[in-house]
Amino acid sequence: MADLTRSAGMANLLNSEAAINMQTAARQNMENRVFGTEAYFDRRRINREARQADRRPQASPDDLARFARARAPSRLSVSELDPFTGQIVWPSILQQEIYAEYREGLESLFAERAISGHLDMQQRTDIRQLTNEMQQTLKSRIRDYPPQEYMQTRTFIEGLGAELLGSAS
Repeated sequence: MADLTRSAGMANLLNSEAAINMQTAARQNMENRVFGTEAYFDRRRINREARQADRRPQASPDDLARFARARAPSRLSVSELDPFTGQIVWPSILQQEIYAEYREGLESLFAERAISGHLDMQQRTDIRQLTNEMQQTLKSRIRDYPPQEYMQTRTFIEGLGAELLGSAS
């Protein structure tokens, strides 16, 4: 009978130790999960900070406006487009016969602008269309012209288009 009592006591002791071990294991498991979660979010934060440090600073609205103005084509000078008569002094490339139709249309529109002092919507559309077509024709013949002359001519055509931004002369 003593063995039975001792065995029952040992069973209770071992069951108690097992319960303690189970609780300890459960606590350690929870701590490990918390540690793993913290480590995950720490890695994300470190990664975000590193990427942010590598990024260029975002441009302010003033910077964006300044960049847009710098990239916008310049209007033509008075020696290229006379604001009082609408007379256009064409670069040599654009004096070729292939560009005659565009020249005539643009000369007529800018002469009308010089007389009336403004462009209506249809005239603006016509100028935009003629300059776009002229530029496409120029681009299709890019291999026919020296690079510097091509770029100067392209800039000239862009300048004609920029006249739409400040059409009242």
